[in-house]
This record gives sequence, C-alpha cells and structure tokens, in this order.
Amino acid sequence: MMRLRITFAAAVGGAVLAGGTLLGSAVPASARTVAPMGGCTAGLCSVTTNETSHPVGVAKSWCDARRGPCKGTPRKTLHKNGTTPHGQDWDAFYVNAHCTYRGQKHAAGGGFTERGGSHGKWVQVHNYEHYYIKRVSC
Repeated sequence: MMRLRITFAAAVGGAVLAGGTLLGSAVPASARTVAPMGGCTAGLCSVTTNETSHPVGVAKSWCDARRGPCKGTPRKTLHKNGTTPHGQDWDAFYVNAHCTYRGQKHAAGGGFTERGGSHGKWVQVHNYEHYYIKRVSC
C-alpha cells in the first residue's frame, strides 16, 4: 500500500504545492502544482449573495481598480436571495450611483459599507471572500 503526504502552502490569491513525499513512487509532474479551476484558486471562489429586494449586478472577471471588470466578461443580475453560481469565481458587484450597500463580508470578517457616489462603482470580491449584501438604500 502506498502512502502519500502532501503539504500545501497557501498565499493570498493562490495556493502552491510546497512539497510532497510519496513512499514507493515518485510524485508525477502534474501533481506538483495546483492550477486554478474556473478562476477559483484551490476552490476558494469569490462569492456575492444579494439578500435585498434591490437587483445587484455582478461580473465574472476583474481587470484593475481603475477599469473594474474586464471588457467582455460575463455579467448577470442577482435578484433577492440570489448568489453567484456555486464553484464559479465572480469577482465584482456593482453599487449603483447614489446608493449605499451594507452587509457582511466573510473570510476577512466584519461588516462592509460601499457607496456608489455620483457615478456608481464596481467593488472587487477577492477569491477568499463572500459578500452578503443585506441592505441597500438609494
């Protein structure tokens, strides 16, 4: 019977296979790294849940803080009690102009308040975060 011992070293935004020992055989090259699946890193997807009656826009891929979501990335609307698809990485939600979104942010912990200002804004959701939008006021 073979025994396998694998050690993972986690880092923000990714996980790396740091080392492995396999008694009786070598570790195959394909087992030495952990690749993102569907945009999630080691199963740690970014997730948004809308617990309000106000529709919330979400986007699949984030490009940068100045532009927000990548051009051409899939977008959808979360209605009351909607959550981004399980096992998929949806990197941003949109705060409408003149609105304030409040709720809980898990993994990093605590509450959050995001204001859309006069033009609206995209909020990045990191791979390890789950935003629960609990209140919207406009």
